[in-house]
Amino acid sequence: ETSKAVDGQGRALEDWTVAQLPSARARIGLELLHTLDHDSVVCCVRFSGDGRLLATGCNKSAALYDAETGRRLGLYAGDTVVDSPAAAD
Repeated sequence: ETSKAVDGQGRALEDWTVAQLPSARARIGLELLHTLDHDSVVCCVRFSGDGRLLATGCNKSAALYDAETGRRLGLYAGDTVVDSPAAAD
């Protein structure tokens, strides 16, 4: 079963689709908290085990975000740090 995700005001987010197995007992409730800018289509998304970090991958690069604030913590391409607040220190 698929449905459109909605924002905090209940407006449909046209570029998001949510899929759930019909046999699932609980319904998925989603609310968009952050828009994470990328230079191309995002191919994969992964949360850290504790849910504090979010990694995305696209176009042979990876970005690391703070899941609570949406702040980008780093951008990596191959084995190179392209952008990172820690790299500036």
